Amino acid sequence: MKNTRIGSFVIITVHYLVSLLVGWLFYRFSSGLVHPYWALFVADAAATVYIWILGLVYRNVSFYDPYWSVAPPAILTLWAVAQGCYTTSVLLLLLAVWFWAIRLTYNWAVTFHGLDHEDWRYTQFRTQCHPFLFHLINFFGLNMVPTVVVFLGMLPAFGVIDIHASANILTVPGCLPSIGAAVLQLVADTQSHRFRAAHPGKVCNV
Repeated sequence: MKNTRIGSFVIITVHYLVSLLVGWLFYRFSSGLVHPYWALFVADAAATVYIWILGLVYRNVSFYDPYWSVAPPAILTLWAVAQGCYTTSVLLLLLAVWFWAIRLTYNWAVTFHGLDHEDWRYTQFRTQCHPFLFHLINFFGLNMVPTVVVFLGMLPAFGVIDIHASANILTVPGCLPSIGAAVLQLVADTQSHRFRAAHPGKVCNV
């Protein structure tokens, strides 16, 4: 199945759902032992390790690529549900995160060729580095560090959810630039895709 684009989508979708289950199991195990945020991080890291293992199995580091955009909305939405928090402020926060995530995931899907194709930068690491060094770069630099960075970015959102923040005069003005930034990214991506299709091998510099 990995030799076809549709088959690769199916494989990735199934394993990402499994990674969600892995994260949930690790959260349940650790939630009574450490602070809830640490339990969330353990769950996030465990899901990342699962995806990293799949990258090794399929010999494709790009297996991790969608994780950037699918993890935050899933984690924050589940956290809001767990806390029973549905205030206007939190709903607008989730709206912004979901809009950003859908935009970025869509861009990944458009450029995704299948599991038989790996991002050229990852392939370069694989071919130019000693195998031991490559695996260090792969696990830490290309999988775990991005997860840590994204998790740190979610900490303020956890706080908003935890205090059941209510809307105030800054809520909507704060949400609009977040939506607007993702719209700008969507426009830029669309222009880039059109340019590449019309001018293969060239770089858009206007």
